[in-house]
Amino acid sequence: ACLRNGISLNKNPQRAMELLNTLATDEKNSSAQAMLGACFLTGDGAARNIPRGISFLKQAVDAGDGLAAWKMAICQRNGIGVAKDPRMVEVLFNKASDDFFPQGVEDFWKPTALQFSEAVGIFKSMSSSGNKNALLWLGICHENGLGVNRDLNAALQFFQEAQLKGLASGQKAIDRIKLASK
Repeated sequence: ACLRNGISLNKNPQRAMELLNTLATDEKNSSAQAMLGACFLTGDGAARNIPRGISFLKQAVDAGDGLAAWKMAICQRNGIGVAKDPRMVEVLFNKASDDFFPQGVEDFWKPTALQFSEAVGIFKSMSSSGNKNALLWLGICHENGLGVNRDLNAALQFFQEAQLKGLASGQKAIDRIKLASK
């Protein structure tokens, strides 16, 4: 990621793609698989190849990678390289949530092609039917200004609703917001 984006190193996207490919294929590194899958989906640094991108993302999802689960959820929602499947969208967003993506992910790791504003709409729809993970994600989006304006009060409200529905990570998020507000 540092080579690809020129962070503390001279920018060298070609070398970055070579390293990602080695890590993804030979080492079976799920983070590299997720990043490489995203690159192939968008044509960022590589020739656009949606089937290959989906293949790398599936491998990374199976290994538990939150970024890959997030990207696959977007693909499932929009039918990009896979059939649209609302149930799988929910499953994949839940997997991403379990991995706390994008919490704790540095900005240069966040894929540039993600549309958080679109995801906020999905989470609102899911939360209206009582999905506790969607409430957590709405809180995360409001806490970090992802797809919405940053609003810690709204974030706290969503985290509290998630916690009331039994999501343990909701309480952790509440504590984090309260600590940040001091």
